[in-house]
Amino acid sequence: MTHSNEIGPAGAEALQLGLIESNASVRDAIVTTLASRGYRVRSFGSAEEYLTTDEAGRIDCLLLGYRQPGISSLELQRRLTAGPDAPPIVATSDPTDVPAAVRLLDGGAISLVQTPVRAEELAAVVARAIDWGAVRRRVASRFVQIGASVERLSPREKTVLQAIVAGQLNKAIAKQLDVSVRTVEGDRAKIVSKFGADTTGEVVGKYAEYQLLAECGKLIGLNEAAPAEAF
Repeated sequence: MTHSNEIGPAGAEALQLGLIESNASVRDAIVTTLASRGYRVRSFGSAEEYLTTDEAGRIDCLLLGYRQPGISSLELQRRLTAGPDAPPIVATSDPTDVPAAVRLLDGGAISLVQTPVRAEELAAVVARAIDWGAVRRRVASRFVQIGASVERLSPREKTVLQAIVAGQLNKAIAKQLDVSVRTVEGDRAKIVSKFGADTTGEVVGKYAEYQLLAECGKLIGLNEAAPAEAF
């Protein structure tokens, strides 16, 4: 038996919420509450059901009930957060499971909402989770964008960039690499070009942004942004 359901008023905004909840009455109450706020909600009775649909990659926010048959909520969370496109997760739980459900927060869930849900609280939490998800996607997108420029650099160009960021002049870099100053000048020009920049200063600024995004990625659970070092 499938519990998949999609409800949303006419003209609802293009946000897609997912709900995984094994309790039918709780599931229906959450869907009705969120649909009344203009959200499109796709609900599932189990983690397996969710994973076998094509909706998994198109969810703006996932509400995840703690108690699940089959694949546990904790295991599903681990699977989803391993990728860069993981949706923000809002955990739900009845009062008796709250102490255990807190582990979903430890795993990166935005918030934990007790059931039966209160409409105002649920709407506020979902809105906050969607905002957080949008920030996470922007950070990931910008990190990948600048990272592509870094990956285009040759090993020596990466070394030259590190030296430039450290404030070294061409003559010092040339001596360090045992090459001519003209060679370093050529490398600098290539670096500027590969970054799509106009000046070395602009490259330095982008690289500083790249390092900052890497640190932000650690904080918000972006595995691909984990390395603090560029090279």
